[in-house]
Amino acid sequence: MMILRKTSLLVLAILVCLVPAAFGAETAPSKTTLFVDAPWVKENASKLILIDARASTLYAKGHIPGAVNRPYTADLAEDGQFRPIDQLAAEYARLIPAKQAPVIVHCRTGQQASQAWFLLTRLLGYENVRWYDGSWTDWAARPDKPVATGKISPG
Repeated sequence: MMILRKTSLLVLAILVCLVPAAFGAETAPSKTTLFVDAPWVKENASKLILIDARASTLYAKGHIPGAVNRPYTADLAEDGQFRPIDQLAAEYARLIPAKQAPVIVHCRTGQQASQAWFLLTRLLGYENVRWYDGSWTDWAARPDKPVATGKISPG
């Protein structure tokens, strides 16, 4: 599992340099075309699909309001590889209504979200997926940011 995390971060770092894309929301992300930050997420949350890739137990203890929980482990088979793409495509289609819909992926610090970003953009063809730099650790440290608790079942 550690190799997968390191590989995901390496792939993300390479893609940040090679694959910039337009976002399509009214206000451009504040850092780059790939990353967004807490003020941007708060300002645009009502126009976004927020996917929290943390474990369900962590999500239930506190999450960004409106976020749906899709643990990164739900995308993996027992051997640590991605599950069949057709199955993942069907599951994500229930969460994200269109390939062009604006999506933000986040987790605790960004590692798990990098896997979700790669899966959505490179394997499933979603076009407007951004990664929240800092993720839950950044959001929860800001007293001006709202926090929701409890479990919300996705789609």
